[in-house]
Amino acid sequence: QTLKQRAEELGMTRDVLAKIRGKGVDIYDDEAVKKYRNGQRLRVSSHGKGKDIDLGFTTPMTLDDIEAIINSPQADYATVRTAKEQLNALLSAQKLRREMAESFSADEVKARDTAIGAAMRMAVMRIETDLPGQCEGLSATKMKGVMRAFATQLLNDLADAQSPFWQNVEKVKDAAGK
Repeated sequence: QTLKQRAEELGMTRDVLAKIRGKGVDIYDDEAVKKYRNGQRLRVSSHGKGKDIDLGFTTPMTLDDIEAIINSPQADYATVRTAKEQLNALLSAQKLRREMAESFSADEVKARDTAIGAAMRMAVMRIETDLPGQCEGLSATKMKGVMRAFATQLLNDLADAQSPFWQNVEKVKDAAGK
């Protein structure tokens, strides 16, 4: 087996494997390579290929396990460092969960945009149906006042999610969805 083939099998570059061999490690002994790698800084492969290196833990460590390892006077440096890496991974996962909970799904955004579109359509339809009757027989000056009051009320309704306008939009949306 060539150095390149062994490196690919272990999920590392040929240069890294040559460096390990230069340190006196038998590169064809998985346990020896694992032991050496456990003593090194852990890195994530950027190319996503390679063999997973078993760190000796059969189950994921809990926060209590990590704390016990860090506080243990018998823990060696590699074990403490591995525990620290797992702690950092747990913190990152927790942060990601929190960020995901605060974000919106594409379906939620689409539903919101659909509701806004339906609201705008209903607003335009209200102008078309309500204003002509209110403006009939009025002078241009009085029509302008009626239109301004109507537009102001419509804008206030659009801005207030609790207004009857939005409740009507929800009814229309629900009826269209059935």
